[in-house]
Amino acid sequence: MKRISIITLLALFVCSSAQAIETVINGINYELDSNNHTAKVIVYPDGNYVNVIIPDIIESGGDTYRVTSIDDYAFYNYPEILSIIIGNNVTSIGDNAFYGCTNITSLTLPNSLTSIGSSAFSGCSRINTVNVKIPDYPGI
Repeated sequence: MKRISIITLLALFVCSSAQAIETVINGINYELDSNNHTAKVIVYPDGNYVNVIIPDIIESGGDTYRVTSIDDYAFYNYPEILSIIIGNNVTSIGDNAFYGCTNITSLTLPNSLTSIGSSAFSGCSRINTVNVKIPDYPGI
């Protein structure tokens, strides 16, 4: 019986440690990867913000996480959003991430961006300003 109990406990431990850690900061939900100290924007539950800022890093539970991606559908159909600034650590924006955000006029993208998903900005026809952040280089 003890062998079964130990195996059962190990299975429960493995299952519970594999669960994603989520946190909400400034109305944005993040999924945290504690192994790599990275975070992914997974959903934007509160559509009351007009200016969305995805920071370079977030802090949760005393740890610091680099925000490296925006998940599929994270900001899907939020016409209240007028501007978006995406932090310098973000490398990917998922499919349909900002789909239907019809009132965005200003978008700031990081130079770290390596992929933008399908229809990520579909319906965002009012964007009239796109800024791309470039890193600070000595001597410039």
